Amino acid sequence: MKTEINLDTWKRKSHFEFFSAMDEPFYGLTVEIDVTQAYKKAKELKTSFFIYYLYATLKTINELPAFKLRIDNGKGFSA
Repeated sequence: MKTEINLDTWKRKSHFEFFSAMDEPFYGLTVEIDVTQAYKKAKELKTSFFIYYLYATLKTINELPAFKLRIDNGKGFSA
């Protein structure tokens, strides 16, 4: 369930104003990551590396409140 953010009291108001003014308010990042340990763990579990890292990535994303923010019709929401 999404909850509307009160921008008047929200500490990240300036971030919202910056990104909501964009036509495409997204940010991308590319980095190199050593996944050797994750690959070994997936093989120990006899599972696909893709499934292993996809699960770990989505689990981590869902634990970060900043990744659950959305702009909908000019208003800010958290999930």
